[in-house]
Amino acid sequence: MKRKLLHIAIISVLSGLVFACSDSRKEKQMQEDKKEAVAEEAECTEAKYASDSSDIMVTEVLSDDYLRDFENRALQKTQDLASYLEIISDSTIDIYLREQTIEQALEYFDESIRPTAQEVLKNILDFQQPLILSVKELAVDESFIRNSDNSYFGKISFKSKVPLSFFTQGGEKQSQFEVQIILKQVEKDFGGEKELVWEVFLGEVSAKK
Repeated sequence: MKRKLLHIAIISVLSGLVFACSDSRKEKQMQEDKKEAVAEEAECTEAKYASDSSDIMVTEVLSDDYLRDFENRALQKTQDLASYLEIISDSTIDIYLREQTIEQALEYFDESIRPTAQEVLKNILDFQQPLILSVKELAVDESFIRNSDNSYFGKISFKSKVPLSFFTQGGEKQSQFEVQIILKQVEKDFGGEKELVWEVFLGEVSAKK
């Protein structure tokens, strides 16, 4: 009788382990699916704009239509970044996937601001609860203006309950932010051939005055 009870207990424990392992695999797959969905949408949009801009010479002044297209791309990048932040801050997601997401998010920022952005994003890894963002009233505040080095600068704004300390020093919560947007030529590799294409980046993020 004791042997039979022991046998039943062992089966129960093993069954529990099997189900736990199965649930863990399902959860990990869901996490990967969530991350891939955000990344695929961003890559599709990026590919569209890279294709549209690849035939524009570096010295050519961009038309208003092109500038409006890239302003819309900056708006989309800001929205994508909000999704990335949710993944990075979610401690239930595998740390490797979260660190990969940081690398993808950093590509959205201009190289001048990237070191600061990297520090902020790594700090978000320590959050105890997922950062659920609600980006509202996302709009272009200042249209692109050509700079002397043939790049373009503008600004977009949005409303959110994100604490200002996520982006700059200070712990106050702000409801309205502005983001500098930068449009410039970068070198891309297309099947072994390098070409200059226009690409839009996010710059400094700050509280809107």
